[in-house]
Amino acid sequence: MTFKNVLVGVDGRPTGRDAIALASQLVDPEGKLTLVHVHRNEMAEREASHKLLEEERSAAAVEAELVSVASKAPGEGLHEQAKEQGADLLVVGSCSHGVLGRAVLGDDTRAALNGAPCTVAVATSGYAEQLEAK
Repeated sequence: MTFKNVLVGVDGRPTGRDAIALASQLVDPEGKLTLVHVHRNEMAEREASHKLLEEERSAAAVEAELVSVASKAPGEGLHEQAKEQGADLLVVGSCSHGVLGRAVLGDDTRAALNGAPCTVAVATSGYAEQLEAK
């Protein structure tokens, strides 16, 4: 199953890279992949957000649009962007706390799931590394 319009929440942590790796597998070859970083609306954060997105796209070696969103909460910002661009899939990373990190949802991931305007996929912790090992 592939999706035409995939939005990926990234935050500079390995779990965001896991989300990019999963989204790369789920986006249709002719589909649209968008990396999104949510930040507060402060000048320094906006500049850092754009830089982070460029670094993540380069590290993942993917073709993707980059969107920096100002919002008070990551889940809210991701939902707004998903609605605005008509995304049919939102991909986020799981929480990476401890041994249970593969299955545990952090607050931001949980917020991205609750009330999402489209299908949501959660990448397991370490997914990017597993994909590279294959």
